[in-house]
Amino acid sequence: MKFFPAILVTYIVGIVVMRFGAADEAWTIAQLNWLNGGAVVLVGTLAGYVLINGTRAFPRAVRTSAIATLFIVAVVGYGQRSDIMIKFSETMARTVPTAAVASPIGTADVPRHWDGHFRAAANINGNTIDMLVDTGASLVLLTYEDALMAGVDAGALDFDVPILTANGRSHVATMQLSNINIGGVVVQNVEAAVAQPGQLHASLLGMSFLGAIEEAIIRKDRLILRN
Repeated sequence: MKFFPAILVTYIVGIVVMRFGAADEAWTIAQLNWLNGGAVVLVGTLAGYVLINGTRAFPRAVRTSAIATLFIVAVVGYGQRSDIMIKFSETMARTVPTAAVASPIGTADVPRHWDGHFRAAANINGNTIDMLVDTGASLVLLTYEDALMAGVDAGALDFDVPILTANGRSHVATMQLSNINIGGVVVQNVEAAVAQPGQLHASLLGMSFLGAIEEAIIRKDRLILRN
């Protein structure tokens, strides 16, 4: 375990060097990878140390099985890292407050989330839905669960429009939302779509909303919306 302090120091120094002189700037993807990857390495190293030393009093067969189990878990975890990160992001999105602060002149200030993306608390039909800002999405796209939360009638959804996603081909149900309100920015009659159950990890605030407002600009780690 003598090498653990060296790993910890390298991790901390790396963060300080990357962020030196840019404390107010947004985290880049590379910096987030260093931050999250380094934390995983540190936690894994500590877990391995505790497991190995905590089983010294057990028979050799038990120790061998414990170490083998840890190795298998690590291998499986690495293979499923994408799904794990998605679940982690979903959990963080539920636990970390998402907000859009309204100003008197009808703008909204959306903060950058811990994962580097902009996430806004959108009011849809009087219900608050956490949404990922995505300029690559032509429409506002709701998860099936968020659509129900927003009061959409599940029986009226017809998943007959094919789309191509990162996970392959799927089908969505198109519809029109009466209004979407983020902070002080309101857009009415928004073209939207609803994904099939389990086909989308987060609702997307696409161009059918963003293209209908006057301005959407990024200033450091804030997204400013104005209509």
